[in-house]
Amino acid sequence: MLYSVAPVLAVGDVEKTISWYQKVFGFDADPYPAEPPFCFAILYKHNIEIMLRQVEGFAPRTSQPHAWDYYVRLRGGRIQELYAHVKNQTSILRPLEKAFYNEMEFEVTDCNGYVLCFSEPCAAVAGEDSR
Repeated sequence: MLYSVAPVLAVGDVEKTISWYQKVFGFDADPYPAEPPFCFAILYKHNIEIMLRQVEGFAPRTSQPHAWDYYVRLRGGRIQELYAHVKNQTSILRPLEKAFYNEMEFEVTDCNGYVLCFSEPCAAVAGEDSR
């Protein structure tokens, strides 16, 4: 039985990436080894996990809107609150808007060039019960 799936991101600097995710999204981190320089880390917040793996010679990616590296689906009607916080912490690739498939979404680029899309069903944003 499948328990969970987590993306594993190749990064050039695990410590810098941990700091970015902590500042922008409030993630906690379990790095390895316990002291820098780190070669691996697991970032976690609520039921989201992201793994980071140090790769020598890694070059940040060139980001393009809608070329998502991962898509984070939210619940609870709080995407507007998250967006308000995130837009003051980092640059926004695509602002919060309604997609044609009835999701509110926004996109950011992390410090490695990965594109993160955050979404929530429009019904949840309006305060209705959803899925």
